Amino acid sequence: MDTVSILKCDTYEYKLVKQAVEQSFDNLGGIGQFIRPSDKVLLKLNLLMRKHPDDAVTTHSVFAKALAETIMEAGGIVTIADSPGGLYNETVLRSVYRGCKIEEIANELGVRLNYDTGFETISFPEGKTVKSFPIIRPIRDADVVITVPKLKTHMMTFYSGAVKNMFGAVPGVYKAEYHFSLPSKEDFCSMLVDLCQLTRPSLAIMDAIWGMEGEGPSGGIKKKIGAVLASASPYALDLAATALVGITPEEAPTIAEAIARGLCPASVDGLTLVGDDFESMKIHDLVKPPLGTTDFLDRKWIPKRLSHALNAYLAPYPSFQRDVCVGCGECMRRCPAKAIEMKDGYPCLTKQKCIHCFCCQELCPKKAIVSKRSALMKFAVKH
Repeated sequence: MDTVSILKCDTYEYKLVKQAVEQSFDNLGGIGQFIRPSDKVLLKLNLLMRKHPDDAVTTHSVFAKALAETIMEAGGIVTIADSPGGLYNETVLRSVYRGCKIEEIANELGVRLNYDTGFETISFPEGKTVKSFPIIRPIRDADVVITVPKLKTHMMTFYSGAVKNMFGAVPGVYKAEYHFSLPSKEDFCSMLVDLCQLTRPSLAIMDAIWGMEGEGPSGGIKKKIGAVLASASPYALDLAATALVGITPEEAPTIAEAIARGLCPASVDGLTLVGDDFESMKIHDLVKPPLGTTDFLDRKWIPKRLSHALNAYLAPYPSFQRDVCVGCGECMRRCPAKAIEMKDGYPCLTKQKCIHCFCCQELCPKKAIVSKRSALMKFAVKH
């Protein structure tokens, strides 16, 4: 379970991507370890929003095509699904599939795209932070679930990978409830591990050919990483992926939580890495996201209520660029805390209500939202 395949792949040329996908399966013992003929296989892509695949926001359509075709050749029956941010209905799904070029590759291969927006609430009493989840129907109907993430930074969770990708198992509008009820980054990421434990993907295979750095998962900058990673363990894959780009477990709470629960080794040294030379592939200049909603004041002598208030003040908050903003109001509609209202055609933030989840920035179609630090935090970082 702690074996991770890592292969060089510098381009989305279909032949090369297909070779990398096939070799990934071979490195993990063969595709027969995961797929049997007639298995219903759900590819849970990262389809955060309607974006062109070359924007590096979503799982690239060429990567999805190569993976789907490889599984079909093994006799699997493939369905592609995700619950993007915001509304979860057929109109939204069609728009996202079309904009991300997934509809195009599905038509080409004869792959089923999910338009069933039903869900059921599944009890999970062993969950550490959350004891039940609403889960979209295609996840529950599949024989095999494969998480297919994009390697990206993330303004709240610092890193978005195989575990975070399974948040798309929760239907759109219900995601906001978790952001609102779990504003602490650590609690939110513990919930993500609970969710991944419940949905139990059989395989994680990551599109890290081009990723995202800076203010991800949608507002950052494209970054060439040149890798395809795969593992039977989403936790092991995330540990390897972050080590590849210089993110530590302490920085990425989903990984820290997985380590604490014994779901993966404490460091990449405990993994079995197969494929190409890991050291030579490392990225040393990744631009990391600003500090998110973590505890800046880890002082046991400070009263909890005061500590919470000070942390809320010090945490980065969304800032709207009027020269880029088109006044569409998406940020207001997507804010779980209802901290944004439109005034004179532009968004206005009530900082006292902001829970620093950065859903507004994550789902802004124009990259008009950036993070801003308080003057005191800027001073603290410099000194």
